[in-house]
Amino acid sequence: SWTFDLFLPPELVDLRLGGTQGAVHERFEPGQTVFREGELGDRIYFVLAGRAEVVRGDRVLAELGPGEFFGEMALLGSAPRNATVRCKEATTVLGIPKREFGLLAANVPGLRATFDEVMRRRGTRPQLNDVA
Repeated sequence: SWTFDLFLPPELVDLRLGGTQGAVHERFEPGQTVFREGELGDRIYFVLAGRAEVVRGDRVLAELGPGEFFGEMALLGSAPRNATVRCKEATTVLGIPKREFGLLAANVPGLRATFDEVMRRRGTRPQLNDVA
């Protein structure tokens, strides 16, 4: 990176080579947004504690709690996020990056079929606790 120091400002020289950040625990405060509609889908999130709501425009599509997940539609559908997710209370999630999730979905028997079924239900009839 010292070679780049000669040509680029210091804040542009921080290179991160190799490895990606894998699954991580993230904590969000009440009212904090996890992601917004239209953003690039880079992770799926599993709710470990707390509650979050899925919103499109002014309409709340779902309220999600422990054991539920969101963000899979953008990953499996290779599309931008179709809703905004914000926390109703302090919420802890397990975030799994797109690449690792893709490997799991492709190699764990039945996992892809399970998510395909959830996407089908969420895509055709948005209902409370049935959209993310």
